[in-house]
Amino acid sequence: MVEETVFQVIHDDGGFDPTREPKLSNDDLKKIYRGLVQVRTIDTRMLSLQRQGRIGFYVPSSGEEAVQIGSAAAMNPEDWVFPAYREPGVGLWRGFPLVTYVNQM
Repeated sequence: MVEETVFQVIHDDGGFDPTREPKLSNDDLKKIYRGLVQVRTIDTRMLSLQRQGRIGFYVPSSGEEAVQIGSAAAMNPEDWVFPAYREPGVGLWRGFPLVTYVNQM
């Protein structure tokens, strides 16, 4: 039987293992935080526009910002990504123009 382990930084009690903390610069942390805020802001705005009938189709992704930005930030530039409906942050992180994204809606 193979025992699987999960890479875990934060413990169930909310504490964390400082030896497993990612070594990120302040600039990287700011960029990641900006990405999180950008995804939430875009999501809120696009959902509002969809409910007003100003755009025809939108699938919200609120609450999934960290998955999008965290996975995109961990990738190498040569890695391929295929963002779908609930992953605009991945495309935006990788340089997809915001205006092009909004125009698709």
